[in-house]
Amino acid sequence: MMEHLQFAEFIYEQPAVGEIEYIFKHALTQEVAYNSVLIERRKLLHERIAITIEELFAAQIEDHLGELARHYARSANARKSVDYALLAGRQAAQRSAYAEAIAYLNAGLESLSTLPGDLDRDRQELDLQIASDGARPALASPHPVSALIPNPPSTNRTSADRPAPGTSEQLFRVLDGLRWFYSWKGDLESGLKLDEEMLELAVRRQDPVSEAIALVDRGIDRYVVGEFASARDDLERVLILPDAPLRSLDAPYSSSPSVIALSFLSWIRWTLGYPCEALKTSEMALSAARQQSRPLPLVVALYFAGELHWFLRDPHSARHYAEEALSLSGRQGYGLELARSTILRGWALVAQGNPEAGLAETFAGLAAYDATGASMFESAAMAADACLIAGRTNQGLEIVARAFKLGWGSGDHFFAEPLHRRLKGELLLRRDPSAAPEAERCFREAIAVASRQKAKSWELGATISLARLLRGTNRRDEARTMLAEIYNWFTEGFDTADLKEAKVLLEELNA
Repeated sequence: MMEHLQFAEFIYEQPAVGEIEYIFKHALTQEVAYNSVLIERRKLLHERIAITIEELFAAQIEDHLGELARHYARSANARKSVDYALLAGRQAAQRSAYAEAIAYLNAGLESLSTLPGDLDRDRQELDLQIASDGARPALASPHPVSALIPNPPSTNRTSADRPAPGTSEQLFRVLDGLRWFYSWKGDLESGLKLDEEMLELAVRRQDPVSEAIALVDRGIDRYVVGEFASARDDLERVLILPDAPLRSLDAPYSSSPSVIALSFLSWIRWTLGYPCEALKTSEMALSAARQQSRPLPLVVALYFAGELHWFLRDPHSARHYAEEALSLSGRQGYGLELARSTILRGWALVAQGNPEAGLAETFAGLAAYDATGASMFESAAMAADACLIAGRTNQGLEIVARAFKLGWGSGDHFFAEPLHRRLKGELLLRRDPSAAPEAERCFREAIAVASRQKAKSWELGATISLARLLRGTNRRDEARTMLAEIYNWFTEGFDTADLKEAKVLLEELNA
């Protein structure tokens, strides 16, 4: 029969080790042949194939999880379909193939919907939803909160006689997913409340890995609300806990708590006024990420290193890290990191004297970021900075205005408040020198917030802007006094751009 089909050119022989293999000559032929088999017969064949794979490859079953998931999904055995969908989805997530992981997990949820409601079914649904939710942030596709919550009790029994479906580990994963959703949307107050619940649960379970993840989450959220010292303390605690990958491999951004902690610590140490410490910390994050087999922590470390060099006004290094992050993000399909790295590379190109190409990339990255639905935070400021350098002041002011409209500018309780206010002042002044009074107000507000936050590097940048403005309006003494005070606070990093500019400006003011 096979020879007859081969002679008729429906199939051809495939070179293989051992037994002969055949393959369809055209995909359309295969599709027609497949669809000609009656549905019930097809389901039976898929199940028989899956059972045979299980028997033949029992010792290497992990090498065949994807095949088993596909065959059982097309069979009548829904329970096996769910089991293998979860295993294959987690395995794909472990390889950072997140789109593939979501496809398996969605197939599992579809099979699950055919099963009767009971406790095991609810627990399986939680596992599938949690795994799916964990894969989505990397693809810039956050799961709605409702999808993390199991279906309500079936109508054939009351909620009183139905036990809670989740384990404590499942609960931790759900809390982590909810926290990601709130952070994604910029609802940091809700995120911080969930951070506390997660940390309490992790400590109660005596699970150092979960504790590390909870501390990372709280440290990030504290950073974003401008509580830099508290954020530093949380993230430094992570570094003394055991650094092990998540057992369930459900949360890509938590796959290496130490890499994430070090990456954020590099920003925090720069913000608090220690640029040399920040650079060393960034190098540690990159080194730790390169030693791992998973690409997402490396992409995160690369982007953070690039943005740190934006803070440091070093476009050459920023572009280097952005391009490596772009290449890796593009291959892996990481939507959020791809958008952020595009904006970063655009800024670097503008700063290196190529405004047209740089702004085109910046705006493309901004549109891609906006499409994810995530809160943009510092990426919007980076785009506004690119507009400032390129002289596109109206567009820069529109970006900053949108940031304030979205509620990002909220006084002391937003990490980039001083940056946004300084940028607004610089853009106003660049567009129209007669706007000096409004620009001065922006600079003074930026200095005041940065001072209360103890954000010394933001304070230095805003003070440089104000000192330049005061120098041009015959208030040199005031400019010299305030600039000398913040400059003299620093103990390191005197070869970085802001401190070198401050030194030159002080020398001019002292002349």
